[in-house]
Amino acid sequence: MVSPDVLKEVLKPGNSVLVVWDVHRALFNGIFNRDEFQRALDTAINAARRVNVQ
Repeated sequence: MVSPDVLKEVLKPGNSVLVVWDVHRALFNGIFNRDEFQRALDTAINAARRVNVQ
């Protein structure tokens, strides 16, 4: 896993974008670890929002 300090240096919010595919319809029902996947997706989206990633 990459440390938060390294990520801060590499991923500047002003130069970054988070792309999320609509997984609920196309993919979500077939995922064996749906709860874990949903938590990880929520974490990524919320982290991006906190630092103003578009």
